[in-house]
Amino acid sequence: MKGLLLNNFLNIKPYLPTLIVLSLLLFGVNFLLFFGNFGSLYEYVYMPITILLFLIYPLVTIVCYERNSSVDWSKLELTMPVSKATIVSSKYFSYVASMVISCFWVLLFTFINNAIGGVGIQSELISLKLVFLGLMLGAGALFYPIITLMGIEKLETAITLILVTSVIPLRVAMEIGSHILQLNRIFDIYRYPEFSVSYVLLMVVLLCLSYITTIKIYNKKEFI
Repeated sequence: MKGLLLNNFLNIKPYLPTLIVLSLLLFGVNFLLFFGNFGSLYEYVYMPITILLFLIYPLVTIVCYERNSSVDWSKLELTMPVSKATIVSSKYFSYVASMVISCFWVLLFTFINNAIGGVGIQSELISLKLVFLGLMLGAGALFYPIITLMGIEKLETAITLILVTSVIPLRVAMEIGSHILQLNRIFDIYRYPEFSVSYVLLMVVLLCLSYITTIKIYNKKEFI
């Protein structure tokens, strides 16, 4: 597994300086708006910046997955003295690691804004951030089994399918949660952090099921 993880890291390594600079630029835009007294604009871009911090690292992981497949690395993997389960594990581990890095930047962004007197640590905003975390976990849970089944040559179709289907678990969870809490408006569910925590836990379970499913699909394919 170490060799597989090293290969994944080496593929991501050229992007790391750009990712770090981009993350710092997003921080800079946020602080410029705050200290420049652009109050309404500062509050408006706060969540979009948070979403971008969630997105950029996992997206690069997916781009590297596509690049690996384009140079037939996926076929070379099958000749290595490792099990197919180990190959799948390395892919999921890399994605989860990218999510951890994203969470680090989001937490840093949140605490710094709170420290400078900007947008504070509000329960509703925390709830929204957890929802986006859950969405990214869900997207990863859908990406690997779908792309393993369809093949990398159908990447664009797979991504479209993932974008459409990844919101379904969230919508179902919102419907169930609003019914249990007897809310008049479904989007009021975001005022309850326990909903977002439950949704993230549900996506973690989905990611685990996705891992098992991908292994089964991978085992049935001679070449990916």
